Amino acid sequence: MMAGELTGVFLVGAASFAGVTALMMNYPQIFITAKFAAAAFLVYSGVKAWRAPTHVDGKNPNATLTRRQLAAQGFLTATSNPKAWIFLAALLPAFIDAEQSIIPQAAIMLSVMVVIEFISLLIYASGGKALKVMLTNRGLGHWLNRISASLMFGIAIWLLL
Repeated sequence: MMAGELTGVFLVGAASFAGVTALMMNYPQIFITAKFAAAAFLVYSGVKAWRAPTHVDGKNPNATLTRRQLAAQGFLTATSNPKAWIFLAALLPAFIDAEQSIIPQAAIMLSVMVVIEFISLLIYASGGKALKVMLTNRGLGHWLNRISASLMFGIAIWLLL
């Protein structure tokens, strides 16, 4: 799953370097549309998280997925995240030196992004392992779902405002 996620993050970053930022700057309606799409996606994700079962039996619903399916799921998660597109489209131009070649700059920045993402995913996985015991043994998984859903609703409202 991490391989798909990292590939997706790289693709989103590369697309930002390739002109998504310029497109959004020249056509602000696209940015506004993306903002509303991101808010709708967050509300949808929030509703799904609110209603999600907690799997208190400790069984992993993804245990039957193949490596390829897990990688595809990670890739889809990374590339369909509107927050990542908007964040990178807004962030990357500030670090580009117009007087230098874009290829080396992109290579360095994308490499750093992927390494940071990999470290973050390792931390999430380790923390998730520890939290799994607490959430499944004490039946607190539903609270995590509710808190996550509430945060998604809050971010969606913030995006719309």
